Amino acid sequence: MLLLQEYKVNKLLVMSAEAKRSLTAELLDIIQNKQLNEIIAPPLTGIETIGGGSARCMMAEIFY
Repeated sequence: MLLLQEYKVNKLLVMSAEAKRSLTAELLDIIQNKQLNEIIAPPLTGIETIGGGSARCMMAEIFY
């Protein structure tokens, strides 16, 4: 998982659909109550099974 923030406005949590499915209902509630604007969880089956990575591995972090 990777938490993204669009210049101190929108908070987005990015993870694969498989990662989201692995969360218990309790953990998902806790995460969703952290003032997130959206959870983005696309299916990344190919990259997870063939490439050995996930959503976080596919994104570049820029700090400023």
